[in-house]
Amino acid sequence: MKAFTDDEMNQLQPAARPYSVVILRQGPKFGEEAAPSIVWEHGRRNFALRDEGVLAGHRRFRCLRHRGVRGDG
Repeated sequence: MKAFTDDEMNQLQPAARPYSVVILRQGPKFGEEAAPSIVWEHGRRNFALRDEGVLAGHRRFRCLRHRGVRGDG
């Protein structure tokens, strides 16, 4: 792995973009019949926001699901 010098870090930092990560836990209604369609439409909106340049990206962190956590960011 490359080791970055302080000068390289200072040069690259202005181009770095801020990101937010949202980690969601399954709520009490997650198992209800309507939940999958709500999640699906939320994903559709995320794709539309990404297409408009408002949302930088959308990632799913499947490694967290075994703990009842929905990792979307």
